[in-house]
Amino acid sequence: MKQLILAISFIAFSSLSAQNWKQSDFVGIWRTYDEKTGEANGKVELYLSEGSIVAKVLDGPLVYKADGSKAKDLKNPDEKLRSRTIYHMNFLYGFQWDAENKKWIKGRVYDSRSGNTYSAKLELLDRNKIKLTGYMGITLFGKSVNWTRIK
Repeated sequence: MKQLILAISFIAFSSLSAQNWKQSDFVGIWRTYDEKTGEANGKVELYLSEGSIVAKVLDGPLVYKADGSKAKDLKNPDEKLRSRTIYHMNFLYGFQWDAENKKWIKGRVYDSRSGNTYSAKLELLDRNKIKLTGYMGITLFGKSVNWTRIK
């Protein structure tokens, strides 16, 4: 009887951890959260482009200046890009689909607050929750944030 319970538990756990996500399951509008307070603070859109996944900024604390005008990407290390607006800026790009593990890997995430770009990966935790991990070198030294699906 113990062996039967163990076998059923193993099968149930395996099916939960090995979701059969498709590339298109990541597409949608996602709610972002403040890293310190945990409060909802922005929206991003994930979409497929040329065999990869890309994200653009739709709303958030960095999108508009105090006077209501659209904020510029002033900390970009490329001077030519400092005049572009944060609104609709692509900040995730260059990902490769990992078909075995059902996640996006080897991508890049650009942080307009610092002007730095980091390595990144994206994985679905469930149908409506996604985890973005940005890192330098190895993921052990990275930082992860979770977003929830709006639509």
